[in-house]
Amino acid sequence: MFCELKAIESNKNGKTSSMSKVKLTAADVYLNKLSLLEDQKFTDVILSCGKNEFKAHKAILVAHSTVFRAMFNSDMKERSANRVEIDDLDYEVVEQMLHFIYTDRTPKVNLMADRLLGAADKYDLVGLKMICEQALCEQLSVDNALQMLALANRYNADHLNSNAKEFVANNIRSVMLRDDWHDKIANFSQTASVLKDGK
Repeated sequence: MFCELKAIESNKNGKTSSMSKVKLTAADVYLNKLSLLEDQKFTDVILSCGKNEFKAHKAILVAHSTVFRAMFNSDMKERSANRVEIDDLDYEVVEQMLHFIYTDRTPKVNLMADRLLGAADKYDLVGLKMICEQALCEQLSVDNALQMLALANRYNADHLNSNAKEFVANNIRSVMLRDDWHDKIANFSQTASVLKDGK
């Protein structure tokens, strides 16, 4: 990504002249957006996660998430209190989710893609969900294939679902040799049944 800004000066005769050019690289844009999150200036909402709090900007949250948009456009308590209680995600997940919302990057995605996938699904962060699914696909192994399949079903992750199914089909003998094969199949079937029934 590359952006070039040109400053134009207008004199008394109505003529214009080029003053200078400012070149912004992708790194510059990233750092500018990151500073907005880290400086916490002009924030107007707090995301509370246990004992930790994050100050954020409603406009930025709303621009990236239909869930936040609905939350702040309705009569929900979050709109008037300017506070969102998040009790089902841990501090590090919320931190990385906000990092993505502000910068479109997730530095720790390879370490916590499974947990971030849940956050992406909950707040309808399509870009983050795609990144998490891709990271999980790259981590597929005989040891975790069924777990990935269950994760994909839980969060409606179609890309991960299809890749996990293909991986299991191509490695079915190795997967079935695992000691916990039957337990994982039973857990997966139970999870799929609950999701299907909407319970």
